[in-house]
Amino acid sequence: VFSAAAEGVLPFMGCFSYSMLSDIPPHSVVAPCGFMGAPTVNLEMIEGADQLVAAVRQNIEMSSMDAKAPTFIVASEIGGSNGIAPLLVGGLMGLSVVDADLMGRAFPELQMTTSSIYGLPQTPMTLTDSFGRCVTITGTKSLGHLVAADEASWTERVLRPVCVEFG
Repeated sequence: VFSAAAEGVLPFMGCFSYSMLSDIPPHSVVAPCGFMGAPTVNLEMIEGADQLVAAVRQNIEMSSMDAKAPTFIVASEIGGSNGIAPLLVGGLMGLSVVDADLMGRAFPELQMTTSSIYGLPQTPMTLTDSFGRCVTITGTKSLGHLVAADEASWTERVLRPVCVEFG
């Protein structure tokens, strides 16, 4: 299913670059991307790179990163189509793909990501559906470890029902 979405994009995306985690300069903005929800839904509603790009662009607009756009993209997790998603987004948006992911394997919830465990904010986070509708969670702006972990759990609880509504 994911390959069907990729086939429609690959002729247009050109090349993408990749970067090793150790090569990323300090204070760089790295945007995560991936899919949320049951993979079996993909059999009914094929996801495309345009939804991923829309979500990343929405997060850039909603972000308070001093208007600094990301120059890198990373997989939210390595499992399934999430491991390939940044290749499509990186190629389409001209972002270097980081040879890493936020979990080290496939985990079921947002608060289990390495970035959440280390206290980085998990918002803004945007979900898009196959019709181009977006839902964005902006969250808190505090960088405290406990606040970030609570924010990730809260964001997970809010966005899971949105996945159900999106189909």
